[in-house]
Amino acid sequence: MPAKAKSARRPRTSSRPAEPSAFTARRPRAFLQGFANGLNVIRSFGPQTSAMTLSEVAKLNGLTRAAARRILLTMQELGYVEAHGRTFQLRPKVLDLGYAYLSSISWIGIAQPIVEDIVAKTRMPCNGSVLDNQDIIYVLRVSTRVEIRADLAISIGRRFPAYLTAMGRTLLSGLPPQDFEDYLASATIAPLTRRTVSNPAALRKVIASDRAQGWSFVNQEHATGICSIGVPLRDARARTFAALGIGWVVTDESPEKTRDRVLPVLLAAATAINRLLRVHGSVSGP
Repeated sequence: MPAKAKSARRPRTSSRPAEPSAFTARRPRAFLQGFANGLNVIRSFGPQTSAMTLSEVAKLNGLTRAAARRILLTMQELGYVEAHGRTFQLRPKVLDLGYAYLSSISWIGIAQPIVEDIVAKTRMPCNGSVLDNQDIIYVLRVSTRVEIRADLAISIGRRFPAYLTAMGRTLLSGLPPQDFEDYLASATIAPLTRRTVSNPAALRKVIASDRAQGWSFVNQEHATGICSIGVPLRDARARTFAALGIGWVVTDESPEKTRDRVLPVLLAAATAINRLLRVHGSVSGP
């Protein structure tokens, strides 16, 4: 029997402490809780929490004031946070953590010029993402000169629930069957628009269809007026490791017509990237 969807809570699109593992709450015996707490403190800073007091950091992360104080003082000593009176803020050095990951992904350098060509041909922004627990996270983006709508002004590192986006569904369609079932059992699946596929059984059918056709199309399920398509990037073993996607604002042209016009460009680009990756050997990351 398909798992029932959880509801009554809006899916997260901002940074917050991550799940302890891919789709379960199990932790190995060697798990360092103190180290995990420090990483969670870094992730708890965001647009609405750019500066926090010690008490706010402790409350948001489920820590005692003493534990939060030790973490903040350690990070301050290492240069990752700074104090201004009673509040703490992240310092630019935090970007080193993200850059270490991005610089280790060999496929981004190969894909970048091809993605730029996609943008030149379609005049639409193009993105690359990977699956991280229940979300996708943007690791590559080439923008147009002007972003038409704030919904599309996306930066590297941005997260969205996987089930809501075309790239997310593309990545979910590439999961081994049991991993996908684990995702369905643990994900918070809730509608954001009247078009959102929020029933696990229905989502399972959509993902199966996307897997068979080799691409995904989402029509105003994440936000009214926003559509997207996604295609997979695959390694030498035909495993999906990332997705390319294009999002656009609905205009006088029907979403389906825009999809049919842009999809061949995106598919051809993905084929070219996959071919180059095979020539260069293995894929580094995600």
